[in-house]
Amino acid sequence: MVAVDIELFGCALAHSIDGWNGIEVVHHGAMGGADALEIFKRASPDVVLLTYELAGLDGPETTEAIRACSSAAKVLLLAGIYGPQQVERALSAGAAGFLPKSLSVSHVVESIRQAHLGRPLVYAEELADIVDGLNKRIRRGDDLYARYATLTERELEILRLLGEGKTSREVAADLFMSAGTLKNQLTKIFSKTGAASRVEAIETARRAGFIPERNPFEIGTNFVQTHHDVQPPEPQPPHLPAPQITVAVAHRQRLFAEGLVRALQHHPGLKVFRQWSTTGAQVIKEVGRLKPDVALIDFWIADVPGPAAVKAALQLSPATQVLFLTEFFIGPLQWNQARACGARWFVPKDFSFDQIVTAIRAAAADARPRTNEELPTAGGRRGLTTLSPREIEVLQVLSRGSSIRAAANELSISAGTVKNHVHNILEKTGARNQIEVLIIAKEEGLI
Repeated sequence: MVAVDIELFGCALAHSIDGWNGIEVVHHGAMGGADALEIFKRASPDVVLLTYELAGLDGPETTEAIRACSSAAKVLLLAGIYGPQQVERALSAGAAGFLPKSLSVSHVVESIRQAHLGRPLVYAEELADIVDGLNKRIRRGDDLYARYATLTERELEILRLLGEGKTSREVAADLFMSAGTLKNQLTKIFSKTGAASRVEAIETARRAGFIPERNPFEIGTNFVQTHHDVQPPEPQPPHLPAPQITVAVAHRQRLFAEGLVRALQHHPGLKVFRQWSTTGAQVIKEVGRLKPDVALIDFWIADVPGPAAVKAALQLSPATQVLFLTEFFIGPLQWNQARACGARWFVPKDFSFDQIVTAIRAAAADARPRTNEELPTAGGRRGLTTLSPREIEVLQVLSRGSSIRAAANELSISAGTVKNHVHNILEKTGARNQIEVLIIAKEEGLI
C-alpha cells in the first residue's frame, strides 16, 4: 500500500514497484493520515509506504495508529527533508524503516523486501549516522542537541537555506513569507538556541546534525562552464523509427523522478530519458545535450533557481517545451517567472498520470501557453468564505510561523484540536497542504 501527500508521486511510485520481485500494490494515492488508516484496515497490506508529510495525521502519527491496529504491520516512511527530529519520531512511532526520497526505486523495493522479512532498517549511511548520533546524544544528555531539537521544521528550513548562502530576501521568497515574518522567525531561533548570530546558529545546527553541510557546488564559474560542456545528442540508429515524443525529467528527489520516468516509459509514443538531475547546472547541461521535445523540470531545483536554469537551457535547445513541476500553490509572481524564462506552464504534482501525459502531448504539439487571464482559480479561494471565526484565528496564528504546539498554547486549546481545525480548513478550501492555504489566505487578505 502506498499513501502519499502528492498524487503524482504516489502514482509514479506505485507504477514502478508493482510487479517487481513479487510486490503487488493493493492501493495507492494521495490521502490524509486518517484515510490511510481506514484503507489499511480494509486492505490489510503486508507493508505500507507512507510519506512523512501527510495531511491531518502526519506520517509518524499514522504509523503509530496503524501499529496500534496491527502490531505485525510493517511501515516504511519516506521523506524529502529530514534530520534527527524526523528520524527519531518515525522510529519511535514504530516505523520499520526511514527512507530518503533520494533513493532509487530498486533500493525502495529492497527495503520493502527487508521490512516484510522483519528486518528494521534506516536506509543510507547518512541516516544510520543520524540514528547513531541520536543514541550518543541521548546517552550523554547533550544540551546542544536538546536546544536545537526544539526548532520547528520551518525554522530548520530557514537555517538550511541561509546556510546555502541565500540572502534573507531569497529565503523569504522561497518560503512564501514576508521579510518581517522571516525576521521574527530568526528571533525565535536565536531565543530557542541561544545563538548570538545567524552564522553561529547555522554552524551549530550543522555540528548538531540538524542541517546538512553546505553543497560544495558554487554558482559562477561552474555555471558558465556548463554552456561549454554540451555534447551533441546521440544519433538514433537509422533502422529505428524516430520516437513520437522525447521527454526528459529533472527533479531534486531521485525517487520521484525515477518513478515518473518508469511510469512514462510504459506509455506508447513516449521515449523518456533516464535523467535525474538535482541541480540547475545539470538541467542546463542535460537539456542542451539531449534536446528533448518536452522537459519536466522541478521549479524548486537546487543551486540555480528553476526559471534561471530553464532560460539558460532553452538557449541551447530552443525547441524544447518546458513544463514546471511543483507541489506548491502558484501565484502570479511564479507564473510571470515561468513565462519570462520561456516555460509553457506549470504541472502540479496532484495531477493524475493521465493528466501528465495529456500535458506532455499538448506541449509537444506546441499548444498555446496560458496567459495570466487564463490562470485557474484555486478551489481554495471559494472555500475561504466558509471558514469559522476560530478557523480563521488558527490560520492567523499559523501564518506568523507558529508550530502546531505553539498555536495550541497561544489559543489555549490542545494540539489535537489545532490539527483538527487545520484538517477542516483543508477540506473546506480544497488546498493541498498548510502552506498552500496560508498563501491563498494571504493573497485574499484574510491574514
